Amino acid sequence: MVINLHVISGSDVLDRVPPLDALKEIPLQNYFSDATNNELQLNIKRHTANFQSVGCTSATLHEVVHRYIPENSGFPAKDIALVFAYSWHSNRSGLYGLMFDWDGYEEAVDEQMYSGSVHRQACAVFLNAIRGKDREERIIHTAIHELGHVFNLIHDLNNDSFMAKDVDVLSATFKWLDQKKLRQAARGGWYYAPGGENFGIHESSSARSYYYGGLNPYLTLSAAIEKKDFLLGEPIALDLELVNESKESLKVRPELDPGYTTLSIWHVNPLGERRLFRPRMRFCRRQDKRTSLSPKRPIRNNPRISHGQIGTELTRPGEYIAWAEFDTGLDDESPMVVSNKVKFRIIEPGDEESFDVSSGLMSTAISSFTLNKGGIHDNDVISHIEQFANKYRNQEAIGHLRYALARYYTDLEDFNSACDCLCDLHLPKGLAAKGMKRLNKFLKKNF
Repeated sequence: MVINLHVISGSDVLDRVPPLDALKEIPLQNYFSDATNNELQLNIKRHTANFQSVGCTSATLHEVVHRYIPENSGFPAKDIALVFAYSWHSNRSGLYGLMFDWDGYEEAVDEQMYSGSVHRQACAVFLNAIRGKDREERIIHTAIHELGHVFNLIHDLNNDSFMAKDVDVLSATFKWLDQKKLRQAARGGWYYAPGGENFGIHESSSARSYYYGGLNPYLTLSAAIEKKDFLLGEPIALDLELVNESKESLKVRPELDPGYTTLSIWHVNPLGERRLFRPRMRFCRRQDKRTSLSPKRPIRNNPRISHGQIGTELTRPGEYIAWAEFDTGLDDESPMVVSNKVKFRIIEPGDEESFDVSSGLMSTAISSFTLNKGGIHDNDVISHIEQFANKYRNQEAIGHLRYALARYYTDLEDFNSACDCLCDLHLPKGLAAKGMKRLNKFLKKNF
């Protein structure tokens, strides 16, 4: 793969930027081609930019970069950027450089970074922080290090690696695992090629099974979705079932929930972008527990994938594909299972009433209540939810909200209200519908 590397120098630091072959008289781009047996080739394009490179912010760097490369570069991105600037804006004058083009908290600068639209497309080197007799070698080494982050390489503890924090500059190389990742980037691998996965995420089953040896042949993870079309903002549950197809019980992790790091739920949106679902809650286990998974008793769960850490996750109308990947924890070479892929569609509201329903379902109060099937809320919030549910009672899209209200009333032992919520409610086929039927049966039998 050939990638254009746009080397952008601030007009106020031109005299400080060393030649790109200042490290052992080897051109910067050759370190990447040599590490991949010429599979990854960087085509250098030089630019001089007029911008305030003293006290740069990530916003400044983004603006400069996108003068030369498009914001929506797609995947894999065929253009990346290296910016030479004077200094970073904070008081951390010792900051040599950073890869600023990703979504997440950057501990080194105590800031939240953002990518704009494409992950891992640009990095920067701050020349004022790098001093000493070997200054020019350290600048180019820093550039190689930050470009390594653009290819999703993480820090290395070995001090002779380009990805080490404390390094002997003249002896630095790309270690064998980083070489493997760079080759995957050159082949368009999602986790390492620019424009792919967010920085720091490269432990999905496709990556882990690559090292562990494959997927488990005895376990099947099936995924299903309750229907094909959903109104924008409507809750969407992914029904998961882990089945043991061997003749003996297996000890697996009881963590079939995206709140644990062992279960990853992915979707591809209408733009073709692959995204990891980020749940609202994260669970921490004290110890690595196991449960017996027998051939006759599968493990099931139905996490809501439409609402997560940032609120409504699936906000773009169109076709989606979703699937799950689970690390079972089995002590063999194949602990991973990957589900089948399911397709569904998000539909825009077509009239005033469906627009009101869509907006209400995406509101913080209603989406949180639906996701948690109740919770502790003040009277005004509950009153608002009740009025909304009653007003649009006949709308199929609020079925999950009515079920959540029934659960909420049952917990309060207000069984008449719970029964009223379930009256004439028909959820599409799935685990949520089975849960509703069990609740309905319980209410009819006892009250």
